[in-house]
Amino acid sequence: MEDRYAGGRTEREGNVIWALAELTEGGRVLDLACGWGRISRYLTDRGADVVGVDINETMLEAARRNAPKATFVAADMRELPDLGTFDAVIIWWSSFGFFDDGTDQLILRKLRENLRPGGKLLVEHANAAQFFIEAAANPKGKTTAQRIGDDVMVDTRRLSDDGRRVVGNRQICRNSRVNDMPYDMRLFSGSEIEYWLAQAGYTDVAVLDRGGDPLTWQSYGFVASGTAPAGDISS
Repeated sequence: MEDRYAGGRTEREGNVIWALAELTEGGRVLDLACGWGRISRYLTDRGADVVGVDINETMLEAARRNAPKATFVAADMRELPDLGTFDAVIIWWSSFGFFDDGTDQLILRKLRENLRPGGKLLVEHANAAQFFIEAAANPKGKTTAQRIGDDVMVDTRRLSDDGRRVVGNRQICRNSRVNDMPYDMRLFSGSEIEYWLAQAGYTDVAVLDRGGDPLTWQSYGFVASGTAPAGDISS
């Protein structure tokens, strides 16, 4: 599959995932909120056994075309079916933080059940500092558009009044069809997501920028990682 993002973005991000999750050929990966299968395709091409989960059927239709070697399941991340255990669970492209804090924290704790002892959770997300800068320059909100392959994505967003969330709508224009995806997404600093993962029971928690380098306020996004501990720990 041709990288629908310019500059080899999928390969760069896939390499970061492979390294941080310590994956090997044949490793099982749960791609949670997998979208149209961009990362699933990269990982299966490298030999991983990938299960992609998304709640959006339009996205899953595209994912099944884009990543035919992966398995895709329609489900809500709050109530996942029994999918077995994995070597890694990834939540990529700012696909976490869409519920209230208690629900989001419960999702992190429950995902431990999907990981083998020593398995890795990776959460990629936008860096809150960059949205504060964006909101200062665009107090009424911002609209961006980009072409991704044959599709056009139009994103309109603004910072919530309390400064803790981004509220917006994403439109995917594909084959003369427009799919609206409104969202209300929690923002995190690196230290806050690090605290959440530790509170959820993960060990060896670390937060880096999207390229695997140290996180700074100038980083547009981050990757938070944690390890599922051996043995049972209370939720």
